[in-house]
Amino acid sequence: DGVYDVMSNDEVGEFVWQKVKELRQLAALDRDAVKADCVLAEVGDELLKECLNLGSTDNMSVLIVALPTLLSTIASNIAADDTTRTLNFADL
Repeated sequence: DGVYDVMSNDEVGEFVWQKVKELRQLAALDRDAVKADCVLAEVGDELLKECLNLGSTDNMSVLIVALPTLLSTIASNIAADDTTRTLNFADL
């Protein structure tokens, strides 16, 4: 709810696409800056922060799923694990 209170479907899609491109470029330049297998998680965190900056006050969850062809462009070998990422908004 909270994401779509402040952004349209198209805006979310464009935001995610642009952030994936930016982080992929950064990862290509500096492997320590962003790990390839963390790109989508980082984009999800950035999307939540952007929604907060835009004034969302509702609950928000983000799950970005890369289809197999996109996965191969983000990282050639993404480790499959059950890691859960959370963002502590008190730190923002």
